[in-house]
Amino acid sequence: MAIKDFTLYNDYHVTVDTPPSAVLSRFLSSRSVQLVVLEGHRLKGLIDIFTFAENDLSCSVKECVSEKYVSAQLTDSPEMFWNAEQHIIPVIGDDGLFIGCVQREDIISSLIQTGGALHLEEEYRAIFEYSYDGIFISNGQGKVVRINKACEIMEGIKSAEVVGKSVKQLLDEGYYTNSVTLEVLKKKIPVTQLQRAKNGRRIMCTGVPVFKNGEITRVVINSRDISELTLLEKELQETKIQSEKLRNQVRHLEKEILYDEKLVYKSEYMFEIMKTVLHVAEFDSTLLLTGESGVGKEMIARLVHRKSKRREFPFIKVDCGSIPSALFESELFGYEKGAFTGAERQGKMGLLELSDKGTLFFDEIGDLPLEMQVKLLRFMQDKEIIKVGGKKAIPVDTRIIAATNRDLVSMVEAGDFRKDLYYRINVIPLIVPPLRERKEDIFVLLQFFLDKFNRQFGITKELDTETLEILEEYSWPGNVRELENLMERLMVLSPEKKIHVSDLPVALRNGFTGRKLFSDVTQTDTYRSVMSKVEKKILEEAKVKSGNLKEMAQILGLDKSSVSRKLKKHGIPLWQKEKP
Repeated sequence: MAIKDFTLYNDYHVTVDTPPSAVLSRFLSSRSVQLVVLEGHRLKGLIDIFTFAENDLSCSVKECVSEKYVSAQLTDSPEMFWNAEQHIIPVIGDDGLFIGCVQREDIISSLIQTGGALHLEEEYRAIFEYSYDGIFISNGQGKVVRINKACEIMEGIKSAEVVGKSVKQLLDEGYYTNSVTLEVLKKKIPVTQLQRAKNGRRIMCTGVPVFKNGEITRVVINSRDISELTLLEKELQETKIQSEKLRNQVRHLEKEILYDEKLVYKSEYMFEIMKTVLHVAEFDSTLLLTGESGVGKEMIARLVHRKSKRREFPFIKVDCGSIPSALFESELFGYEKGAFTGAERQGKMGLLELSDKGTLFFDEIGDLPLEMQVKLLRFMQDKEIIKVGGKKAIPVDTRIIAATNRDLVSMVEAGDFRKDLYYRINVIPLIVPPLRERKEDIFVLLQFFLDKFNRQFGITKELDTETLEILEEYSWPGNVRELENLMERLMVLSPEKKIHVSDLPVALRNGFTGRKLFSDVTQTDTYRSVMSKVEKKILEEAKVKSGNLKEMAQILGLDKSSVSRKLKKHGIPLWQKEKP
């Protein structure tokens, strides 16, 4: 059976230009609560009498037409419209033009007579029973109506045990620790909760209310067993604790690193800073970034600009430490043509003017000459500049971000930095911590630069575990900049695919020796046992760095016989080619 087998009605339509009185007459004559709206011979939408009545029966069809509707074609199966909420189903031809309407009542009656409804019921029953999720249905009074097989298996119950009982009774009998159904009936909104079933399984349940005439008639709960997930999570946690640190971190690197172009971090310290940065970015307040050289102050400043409403305009950097004092004013404010000997004929636009509507970043503002501090303060107050050799004031709208690795408070007290300028730039202060205070970031930065230089140089090098440990323990006085430079050096100079401890600078290797020597000392060790372990460690490391007994003796500053005797004492074998 298809839609073409049904009676098509052609008196259930109006046009977009039909006057209100004629629309009302058509509703009355057709005895339908819905009409099809046509524009020419094309379907425009549906209009129902309730929407029409809400507008005092005086609105135009165009104002009341609803474009949300279900339409049919002659070859469609009537089962497609079993659950349609429309009273009439408009039928469209292959040419896209309106043919007529089918009444939904006719479709339902026909399906019931031909057994189509029974077929649909069987299909819905199969979906219900074979759902992987548990389905638990109760009525508006909280009595259980039906549960599926998945629910029985998951919770270790039988349908006959619970159907017909109220959920309150099931709670009293210990079937569940809490009831999602009661929460849904109380709040009349979807609710998600964890439940523990009678068999001890943890179930994640989501209950949804079903309304009819404003009242809840059903509560449908979908549930899923998360007990196995919890066990897997526990096993994973134990594996994390027992597994090697490097392998663990690499496995979770993708989830734990936040990339924002060159900004890479993982520590809670930096996450808090980034939350503040992203919050203040949308405001035009002046930002003062303080921290040691190389911690990434410029990257943060650029991030603030990218996240601000000024992102489409320039980000201009002023390197206060590299511009000669004599040229600072002309660089910052620009100059008119002929302002001084050697000036460009057409004059020059200064950095302030270039940053109009954008962001101006003063890097190392503590190096700004005192005479320029006065002029910068005046600009920040007046928001206008006068070029060198000029007389006309030029308005400039720019956001100021300043950064320094110096103690500006001490400089103010010493008279090296103006107090009024300090207070003007210190509107929102932000301290960027050194790398040694956020150890968690070291690993992810090492991995980031490792990947970066592998791609850049077309190689596939990696750090071995011991090298990684040394780099993670290093204090990094030059911070991220030093880390990046060292990684590039190691990637270029290391001869093998793996970067070993021997590839590291001597200062890093020496700084790690003491920790390695005492790494296996326990609380029960005596002075003699500790010294024996230390001696053995020294011998083992000296042997690695030498090719024979003679070289080893030279490294240790001992004679060959003493070295040989000590090796024998600690059970350290000689070189294969060398006789004892």
